[in-house]
Amino acid sequence: VLPYVDMTIKGWIWYQGENDMHGTFGNSARGSGYACLMPKLVSSWRRLWSASPGTTDPQAPFGLVTLAPSGSEGGTDIGTMRWAQTASYGVLPNPAMPRTFLAQAYDLDDPYVNDTCLHVTKCTHDTPWPPGGYPGGCDGYCSSVISTKPLEGPIHPRIKKPVGMRLAQAALPVAY
Repeated sequence: VLPYVDMTIKGWIWYQGENDMHGTFGNSARGSGYACLMPKLVSSWRRLWSASPGTTDPQAPFGLVTLAPSGSEGGTDIGTMRWAQTASYGVLPNPAMPRTFLAQAYDLDDPYVNDTCLHVTKCTHDTPWPPGGYPGGCDGYCSSVISTKPLEGPIHPRIKKPVGMRLAQAALPVAY
Protein backbone atom coordinates (compact mmCIF):
# COMPACT_ATOMS: atom_id res chain seq x y z
CA VAL A 1 0.00 0.00 0.00
CA LEU A 2 2.98 2.32 0.42
CA PRO A 3 2.76 3.86 -3.08
CA TYR A 4 -0.72 5.14 -2.17
CA VAL A 5 -0.26 6.54 1.34
CA ASP A 6 0.37 10.07 0.05
CA MET A 7 -3.18 10.18 -1.30
CA THR A 8 -5.92 11.80 0.74
CA ILE A 9 -8.83 9.39 1.00
CA LYS A 10 -12.24 9.25 2.69
CA GLY A 11 -11.87 5.69 4.01
CA TRP A 12 -11.42 2.04 3.10
CA ILE A 13 -13.41 -1.06 2.25
CA TRP A 14 -11.74 -4.37 3.06
CA TYR A 15 -13.30 -7.20 1.10
CA GLN A 16 -11.01 -9.98 2.13
CA GLY A 17 -10.80 -12.62 4.77
CA GLU A 18 -8.29 -15.32 5.36
CA ASN A 19 -10.66 -18.21 5.98
CA ASP A 20 -7.85 -20.68 5.36
CA MET A 21 -6.39 -19.96 8.80
CA HIS A 22 -7.37 -23.46 10.02
CA GLY A 23 -7.79 -22.84 13.72
CA THR A 24 -5.63 -19.71 14.10
CA PHE A 25 -8.47 -17.19 14.03
CA GLY A 26 -7.26 -16.06 17.43
CA ASN A 27 -8.65 -13.59 19.90
CA SER A 28 -8.07 -9.83 20.04
CA ALA A 29 -7.98 -9.81 23.86
CA ARG A 30 -5.16 -12.35 23.79
CA GLY A 31 -3.37 -10.61 20.93
CA SER A 32 -3.38 -13.63 18.64
CA GLY A 33 -4.48 -14.65 15.16
CA TYR A 34 -6.65 -12.91 12.61
CA ALA A 35 -8.86 -11.41 15.32
CA CYS A 36 -5.79 -9.46 16.45
CA LEU A 37 -4.42 -8.73 12.98
CA MET A 38 -7.61 -7.12 11.66
CA PRO A 39 -7.66 -4.23 14.19
CA LYS A 40 -3.91 -3.81 13.64
CA LEU A 41 -4.51 -3.46 9.91
CA VAL A 42 -7.16 -0.80 10.52
CA SER A 43 -5.00 1.21 12.92
CA SER A 44 -1.84 0.91 10.83
CA TRP A 45 -3.57 2.08 7.64
CA ARG A 46 -5.12 5.00 9.49
CA ARG A 47 -1.71 5.92 10.86
CA LEU A 48 0.02 5.61 7.45
CA TRP A 49 -2.55 7.65 5.52
CA SER A 50 -2.88 10.40 8.13
CA ALA A 51 0.85 10.88 8.77
CA SER A 52 0.78 14.21 6.89
CA PRO A 53 -1.43 16.69 8.78
CA GLY A 54 -4.49 17.90 6.87
CA THR A 55 -4.78 14.82 4.66
CA THR A 56 -6.71 11.67 5.58
CA ASP A 57 -8.64 11.75 8.84
CA PRO A 58 -6.74 9.71 11.49
CA GLN A 59 -10.06 8.01 12.29
CA ALA A 60 -11.23 7.61 8.68
CA PRO A 61 -14.04 5.03 8.24
CA PHE A 62 -13.03 1.46 7.56
CA GLY A 63 -15.56 -1.02 6.16
CA LEU A 64 -15.46 -4.81 6.06
CA VAL A 65 -17.39 -7.43 4.12
CA THR A 66 -17.93 -10.83 5.71
CA LEU A 67 -17.40 -13.89 3.58
CA ALA A 68 -20.18 -16.17 2.36
CA PRO A 69 -20.33 -19.66 3.90
CA SER A 70 -20.37 -21.92 0.88
CA GLY A 71 -17.75 -23.97 -0.80
CA SER A 72 -14.65 -25.76 0.34
CA GLU A 73 -12.18 -22.96 -0.36
CA GLY A 74 -10.00 -22.41 2.64
CA GLY A 75 -11.29 -23.46 6.03
CA THR A 76 -14.68 -24.85 6.91
CA ASP A 77 -15.26 -22.75 10.04
CA ILE A 78 -16.50 -19.60 8.32
CA GLY A 79 -18.56 -18.56 11.35
CA THR A 80 -15.40 -18.25 13.43
CA MET A 81 -13.77 -16.40 10.53
CA ARG A 82 -16.58 -13.81 10.55
CA TRP A 83 -16.17 -13.49 14.34
CA ALA A 84 -12.41 -12.91 13.89
CA GLN A 85 -13.06 -10.22 11.25
CA THR A 86 -14.70 -8.16 14.02
CA ALA A 87 -11.80 -8.60 16.49
CA SER A 88 -13.84 -11.18 18.44
CA TYR A 89 -16.67 -8.75 19.21
CA GLY A 90 -19.14 -9.98 16.60
CA VAL A 91 -20.16 -6.44 15.58
CA LEU A 92 -18.66 -3.29 14.14
CA PRO A 93 -17.91 -0.71 15.35
CA ASN A 94 -16.48 -1.92 18.65
CA PRO A 95 -13.83 -0.78 21.17
CA ALA A 96 -11.01 -2.46 19.22
CA MET A 97 -12.17 -1.05 15.87
CA PRO A 98 -13.89 2.35 16.23
CA ARG A 99 -15.45 4.11 13.21
CA THR A 100 -15.78 0.87 11.30
CA PHE A 101 -18.78 -0.65 9.54
CA LEU A 102 -19.77 -4.10 8.34
CA ALA A 103 -21.63 -5.47 5.35
CA GLN A 104 -22.78 -9.05 5.81
CA ALA A 105 -22.41 -11.38 2.83
CA TYR A 106 -23.24 -14.58 4.71
CA ASP A 107 -26.39 -15.05 2.64
CA LEU A 108 -24.89 -14.15 -0.73
CA ASP A 109 -22.95 -17.30 -1.54
CA ASP A 110 -23.12 -18.32 -5.17
CA PRO A 111 -26.28 -20.43 -5.59
CA TYR A 112 -25.40 -21.30 -9.17
CA VAL A 113 -21.76 -22.26 -8.74
CA ASN A 114 -22.52 -25.58 -10.43
CA ASP A 115 -24.47 -23.95 -13.27
CA THR A 116 -27.83 -25.10 -11.88
CA CYS A 117 -29.28 -22.04 -13.58
CA LEU A 118 -28.86 -24.02 -16.80
CA HIS A 119 -31.52 -26.38 -15.50
CA VAL A 120 -34.16 -23.68 -15.01
CA THR A 121 -36.75 -24.87 -17.49
CA LYS A 122 -38.75 -21.68 -17.68
CA CYS A 123 -37.71 -18.24 -16.54
CA THR A 124 -40.82 -16.50 -15.17
CA HIS A 125 -41.56 -13.55 -12.94
CA ASP A 126 -41.66 -16.08 -10.07
CA THR A 127 -38.11 -17.33 -10.71
CA PRO A 128 -35.88 -15.99 -7.90
CA TRP A 129 -32.91 -13.77 -8.56
CA PRO A 130 -30.49 -12.02 -6.21
CA PRO A 131 -31.56 -9.17 -3.90
CA GLY A 132 -31.58 -5.81 -5.64
CA GLY A 133 -32.70 -7.26 -8.95
CA TYR A 134 -30.65 -7.71 -12.10
CA PRO A 135 -30.66 -5.92 -15.49
CA GLY A 136 -32.72 -7.98 -17.90
CA GLY A 137 -34.58 -9.73 -15.08
CA CYS A 138 -34.39 -13.48 -14.71
CA ASP A 139 -33.25 -14.11 -18.29
CA GLY A 140 -30.44 -11.58 -17.93
CA TYR A 141 -29.39 -13.06 -14.62
CA CYS A 142 -29.39 -16.66 -15.86
CA SER A 143 -27.47 -15.66 -18.96
CA SER A 144 -24.90 -13.82 -16.81
CA VAL A 145 -24.52 -16.78 -14.44
CA ILE A 146 -23.97 -19.20 -17.31
CA SER A 147 -21.34 -17.00 -18.96
CA THR A 148 -19.51 -15.82 -15.82
CA LYS A 149 -17.41 -18.27 -13.88
CA PRO A 150 -16.62 -17.46 -10.24
CA LEU A 151 -13.04 -16.28 -9.86
CA GLU A 152 -12.31 -17.30 -6.30
CA GLY A 153 -14.90 -19.90 -5.44
CA PRO A 154 -18.36 -19.55 -3.95
CA ILE A 155 -17.30 -17.64 -0.81
CA HIS A 156 -16.87 -14.65 -3.13
CA PRO A 157 -20.36 -13.90 -4.50
CA ARG A 158 -20.42 -13.57 -8.27
CA ILE A 159 -23.15 -10.92 -8.07
CA LYS A 160 -21.60 -7.86 -6.40
CA LYS A 161 -24.48 -5.37 -6.51
CA PRO A 162 -26.08 -6.54 -3.22
CA VAL A 163 -22.66 -6.34 -1.51
CA GLY A 164 -22.20 -2.77 -2.76
CA MET A 165 -25.68 -1.77 -1.64
CA ARG A 166 -25.06 -3.18 1.84
CA LEU A 167 -21.69 -1.43 2.07
CA ALA A 168 -23.24 1.90 1.09
CA GLN A 169 -26.00 1.55 3.67
CA ALA A 170 -23.58 0.50 6.43
CA ALA A 171 -21.18 3.37 5.59
CA LEU A 172 -23.82 6.11 5.83
CA PRO A 173 -23.85 6.61 9.61
CA VAL A 174 -20.06 6.24 9.91
CA ALA A 175 -18.72 8.05 6.87
CA TYR A 176 -21.31 10.72 6.11
